[in-house]
Amino acid sequence: MTPGVLTAEELDAWQSFQRGLMLRGERRLVLVEGERAPALSWLSHLLPALAAESGVWVGPDTDRPFEALTPMAPKQIRQWLGRESSVVVWDGWQGNPPDAFAALSGTLKAGGLLFWLMPPLDQWSNFPDPDYARTGLDDLPEHPFAARMADLLAADSEVIRVKPGQSASVHLPLLAKPDQPFSVQTTDDQHALIDRLVQFGLGRRRRPVVVTADRGRGKSAALGLAAAEMLRQGRRQILVTAPSRDNVATLFRHARDSLGDDILTASESALENRAGGRLRYLAVRDLLAEKPEAEVVLVDEAAALPAALLKQILLGWPRVAFSSTVHGYEGAGRGFAIRFRQVLDRETPHWQALTLSAPIRWSTTDALEPLISRLFLLAADSPELAPETVDAADVIIEPIVPRQLDDQQLSEAFGLLVDAHYRTTPADLRQWLDATAARSWRARVGDTTVGILWGVIEGGLSPELAEQITLGQRRLRGHLLSQSLASHSGFPEAASQQCLRVTRIAVADHARRLGVGRRLVAKARQAATKEDLDTVGTSFGGSEELLQF
Repeated sequence: MTPGVLTAEELDAWQSFQRGLMLRGERRLVLVEGERAPALSWLSHLLPALAAESGVWVGPDTDRPFEALTPMAPKQIRQWLGRESSVVVWDGWQGNPPDAFAALSGTLKAGGLLFWLMPPLDQWSNFPDPDYARTGLDDLPEHPFAARMADLLAADSEVIRVKPGQSASVHLPLLAKPDQPFSVQTTDDQHALIDRLVQFGLGRRRRPVVVTADRGRGKSAALGLAAAEMLRQGRRQILVTAPSRDNVATLFRHARDSLGDDILTASESALENRAGGRLRYLAVRDLLAEKPEAEVVLVDEAAALPAALLKQILLGWPRVAFSSTVHGYEGAGRGFAIRFRQVLDRETPHWQALTLSAPIRWSTTDALEPLISRLFLLAADSPELAPETVDAADVIIEPIVPRQLDDQQLSEAFGLLVDAHYRTTPADLRQWLDATAARSWRARVGDTTVGILWGVIEGGLSPELAEQITLGQRRLRGHLLSQSLASHSGFPEAASQQCLRVTRIAVADHARRLGVGRRLVAKARQAATKEDLDTVGTSFGGSEELLQF
């Protein structure tokens, strides 16, 4: 048989498997291992037989294995958030930016299949991923981040592994038929959220709402249904904003469906009901530039927007609701909630926090969501200790190598970093695990991590290169502090010297004000002296809290 060509029986098996996933409300990762050409050929025969009414291809357009797929580059993935896919095909041979991959996986709906073209798992540690070039990781002999992912995938029995061009056939799992076929329905907590949003939209001014939940919980749908109800109850102007118009496609679809025959006019980004109420989308820059009057403003995918813009929106209209993914692919939604809470507490102390827990677009037995969460530590949580159990004398400061931590320890440590900085994403996890120039220390009480310092050695550049940087003729990836000192101060020696830059420092809430951060910095400084480094420094966005620290 010609390699890559599937038999009628094999096509029937895949179709039956996808129908079974739809009935159960589940999704799966299909790892297509081995050489790229046979993998693309295999997919070109399989995909036309699958239900792929909304699919995405991430790879070169000329190699797209099925014309019905929407071609997309990783940097465009954010535009797809808020939409749904039935099939995603990711060409890992072209690069695997963790943030984009994790984000796109969250757009798959029930019955969805995520095909990932990659080398065999035992080669991942040494695979020269093209995406490493933009991170400064491309010259490393091994990649612990990829090796960890390979181990997790190999151990997961729900991952379907396909090796086109080889004799071994694919054994698709048998899926038990559910008692009730899965369907997308409004859950009890979504009903409750819609009611709360309507109360907010019709209620008193200066009572903003922040909605956080994992992807697939129906946040955008709830916003759309609530907006429709607000219009029915007399609101005249409701504005919607987001990083991209595509982000609000789901919101508008649910608003249109809810209003039904009550709609007078409708387009992709605006609708008007027969009573004259309007719901319309404005890009963030247009919203802030035009400042149109509105009773309600809804901000979807808020974690992907800069905090300064969110503050302007908060203060610019009487009723503002923000919606964000809590375990974030586009910029750590939980960290966003933590940092933005400070602004809310100061500016609008009567704000409300709302959440959704149950998935809507897939069932609780879905195998893909927990797998993606494990791969990228999306649910990494900082550990909890009762405040009274933390004593400064019990805190131990020690160096760590993140790649040597077990997954529980790694999740605790990364959870602290996520909570400490709202822009911490899966790409940071890759950088932390892989970069040989990284140096890390942790503070622990017993086996519980209560503080993390992540630093990186920079500089050591040749005098010629340092001079070019000082003159503004060159700029290298990495070496942030060394290059800043050289170019801004006219001191080229700063780029030739070696420094330890503190990239992140995080201390758990219950361990603050005990000198833990000071001790972490002291330990890093001692280590820098032992390594004969010239300086220790950092670069951060100024705020009152950080300056005090």
